[in-house]
Amino acid sequence: MIRGSSRIVVQTLRYVGDHPGLPQDRLECHTILKKNDLYIQIAHDSFISLFPFVTVQFCPHCKTRETFFIDRWDGEKARLKSFERGHTLDNSEIGNALSDWQVQS
Repeated sequence: MIRGSSRIVVQTLRYVGDHPGLPQDRLECHTILKKNDLYIQIAHDSFISLFPFVTVQFCPHCKTRETFFIDRWDGEKARLKSFERGHTLDNSEIGNALSDWQVQS
């Protein structure tokens, strides 16, 4: 946070193109963004979270950080599939977040 103001400086990785090297960026915003979540920047100071639909997880298969989307959901666990390599993993936290999101809708 910048002293004496309501602005917050956020250090980010920018997902652009198809190269795994993500450029770093620094943004100033007026809202607090959750660490390690993915956001779409709609306007200069407007962000929408992609959680729980698109997330970054540590892949147990290739031992790297990968970007996952929801492939399937059974009401409890979500089956995630990576964009990069097609690896899958089950995740209860995202399954619970989907349940919470469904209840709020």
